[in-house]
Amino acid sequence: MRFHTLIIGLAFLVPFPVLAAGFSFIVPAQPLGAGDSFTVGASLDTGDERINAVEGSVRFSPSLSLIGVRLAGSVVPLWVTPPSETQPGVVSFAGVLPGGYQASPAAGESPDPTGNLFTLVFTARKKDNPELSFGLDTTLYRDDGNGTRISLPAEKQIIRIGDSSPVPRTISLMSDTLPPEPFTPSVVSAEPFGQKGRALVFTAQDKDSGILRYELASSYWPHADQAKLLWEEVQSPYFFKEGDTLSYLYIRAVDHQGNTTTALIPPTNFSALAFLATWWMYIVAFIAFAVILSRYLARRSKR
Repeated sequence: MRFHTLIIGLAFLVPFPVLAAGFSFIVPAQPLGAGDSFTVGASLDTGDERINAVEGSVRFSPSLSLIGVRLAGSVVPLWVTPPSETQPGVVSFAGVLPGGYQASPAAGESPDPTGNLFTLVFTARKKDNPELSFGLDTTLYRDDGNGTRISLPAEKQIIRIGDSSPVPRTISLMSDTLPPEPFTPSVVSAEPFGQKGRALVFTAQDKDSGILRYELASSYWPHADQAKLLWEEVQSPYFFKEGDTLSYLYIRAVDHQGNTTTALIPPTNFSALAFLATWWMYIVAFIAFAVILSRYLARRSKR
C-alpha cells in the first residue's frame, strides 16, 4: 500500500512537458541558386495555447527580393494589416482569429500542430546565405478575455543560395480574381462607441489578397447602378449621418486586387421615397388595374 502511495506521489512530481507557442519558417528543401524563385511559409505553432490575435513582422536580407504574398490557406480569417512589404526587407502583418485558434490535434481543429499564416514568394538576387527572422515586435495574444501577450523566442532561418543555375526556377503568382466573401453589416446603437444615434458595424474576409478598404454609398433605389453611385471610404463602425436612416446604404468591401463585394442595408426608418422606389412597379400595376376595373364596372352599370 505504501509502495503504491509512493508511486502516485512521485508521479505528481514528474514535470509534464509544456508546449510553447511560437512562429517558424517552412523553407524549400531542394538546393537553390541565384535567380531562382521560391516560397517560404510563415507558420504558427500554438502549442498548449489558444490564440486570438497575431501581429509583427518578418525581416529578410537584401539579397532576397519579395515578389508576392499568398494568403490562401491561412488560419487567420480576418487581417487588420494584410502581410505586405511596408519598407525594404520588412513584411508587416496583424490579424485576428475570432473565437480563438489552437492548432493541435487535441483541439480537433487541425491534424497539424502548426498553422499556415501566409506564404512569401522570393527571388534570390545573388549567391548568398540570406537570413529570415521574425521581428522583435512579433507577438501572439492569448484567447483569455484579456488579450494577454505571449513572449516568444527569436526565430531565424538561414537559406543557402548557390551559384545561378542554367535555367532559373520560376513561380507563377496566381492573380486574385475572386471577390471578398459575402458579409452582413449590423445596425447597432452608437452609444457603446461614445456617439449618439446608430452605427453600422461590418467586416469582410478575403483569403487571397486581403481587404484593402471599405466604401459606402446611399440611394433610395435598392437596385441602383453601383457605377453611378457616389462612394466614400469608411471604416467600421460607421456612424449614421442625417438622411442615412431614410435610404438604402451600400457597403462595398474592396480587396487589394480591386475585386469587390457589396452588402445592402435597407432604410432603418420609413422613407416615402425609398418606399416608392422599391414598390413603384407594384404601385403602378395596382393603379392601372384599379383604373381598368373602374372603367369596366362603369360600362356594366350603363347597360
